[in-house]
Amino acid sequence: MTKYHSTVGRRDFMKMLGMGAAGAATLGGATKAFADLDEMMDSPYAERNLPWWVKEVDEPTIEIDWDNMEVFPGPHKTLFNPMSWENPQDWMDIRDNNIASTTEKVRNNEPGYSLRDRALADANCWGWGTNTALQPSWTGPDVQANPDWEHPTMFYTPKDFGVPAHKGTPEENSRMLRVAGRVLGAADMGFVKLDERTKKLLYGNLRFENVERGYDPKDGTFVLPDKDLWVVCAVIPQSLWMAQHTDRMSWAAANTAAYSRANIYSNRINVFLRGLGYQFYGGGTAAIGRSVGFGIMSGMGEYGRAGILVSPQWGTNIRTVHLTVTDMPLAETKPIDAGILEFCKTCKKCAEMCPSGAIPTADEPWWGRKTLASQRLQGLVPRC
Repeated sequence: MTKYHSTVGRRDFMKMLGMGAAGAATLGGATKAFADLDEMMDSPYAERNLPWWVKEVDEPTIEIDWDNMEVFPGPHKTLFNPMSWENPQDWMDIRDNNIASTTEKVRNNEPGYSLRDRALADANCWGWGTNTALQPSWTGPDVQANPDWEHPTMFYTPKDFGVPAHKGTPEENSRMLRVAGRVLGAADMGFVKLDERTKKLLYGNLRFENVERGYDPKDGTFVLPDKDLWVVCAVIPQSLWMAQHTDRMSWAAANTAAYSRANIYSNRINVFLRGLGYQFYGGGTAAIGRSVGFGIMSGMGEYGRAGILVSPQWGTNIRTVHLTVTDMPLAETKPIDAGILEFCKTCKKCAEMCPSGAIPTADEPWWGRKTLASQRLQGLVPRC
C-alpha cells in the first residue's frame, strides 16, 4: 500500500488559494502600516505560514535513535580545522592548491574568476568569520560604553530604563520573536526547548553549570546556566540566482554573503533579547550545535538524502539555520512532514550528480557507522 504524506482537505486548499481572511486582505491589495510591535504580532507575519501541503507532526519524518546518539565534540573537530586532520599538512596543501588554482584563473581572466568577480566575492565575505569586528562573540556584540560617547551604553536594557523585563506568554513571545527576527534578517524561525534529547544536538564543548548566567571561561568551552532554555532557529537562505550563475565565484558570493547576513542577524537578535531583559548565547554560525538537527526539530525543514536540511519553501538553498540560546520562554514549533523524505527516497538526483559519489543511493535512509565520515559525525543518525 502506498503511503501518502501530508494530505490536505478542501478548507486548507481554499486557504492556499488565498480565500481565507488573510488571503482576502492580500488579494484586496490594501497595505496596512504597523504602528508598533503589537500590531505586527497580530498580523499574519507572526504566523508560521507553512505551504499548504506541509503539516506539523510530533516526531521528525526521519527516525532518530536518541539513545545511541553521541554528542559531537564541536566545530574544532570539523574538516575546516587543519588540526582535526590526521596530517594537518594535507589541509595546508589543499588550501595552497586552491589558492594557486584561483590565482591562475584570475590572471587568465576566466569567466566567473575575473578580478571583478573575485572582488565581488571578497566583498560579500565581509562580516563572516574572523575577518571583521562583526563576528559575534558567545555573549553577543560589545554593548559597553564608549568613553567618547555622551550616552552611558550603546544599547539599553530594562534596568537602564528602570522597568522590569518584558513578560509575555510563550505563545506571545514566539509571535513577537518571529516578526522581530524577520525584520532583523531571518527568513523563517522556529523554537526548540532544550531537554534530555535535544541537548545531544549541542556541541560537546558546551557545558551546563548551576550559575545564574552563562559565560565564556576562555578555555575552549562555553558555559550555559542549568535552567530552562530554548534554541531560536533562524533560517538564512542564500541567493539561488547567484549560486547558479557560475561554477565558483558567484557561488562563493552567494555563500559568504549569506554567512555575513547570518552574523549580522546574530548581533541584532542578541541586542533585541538583551533589550527585553533576557539572556542570549550563540555568536557565530558554528557556535551552538548541529544546524540540520535543530532545523529538523524546529520544523524548518526535513532531512534530505544529501545529509542536509531541505525546506518546503527554499529547498536545499539554505545557507544555515542560525542558532541562538535564550531563557525567554517560547512556544515550541513542531517538526514537519512535507513529503520531502519520501520524495528523497526515489528522486536520487543529488546522488547521481555528486562527483565524488559521497551521497548514498539506497532507497531507504542510511544509518552508517563504519566509515570515517560517519565516525566523525559521532552517531547522529542518519548523517543529519
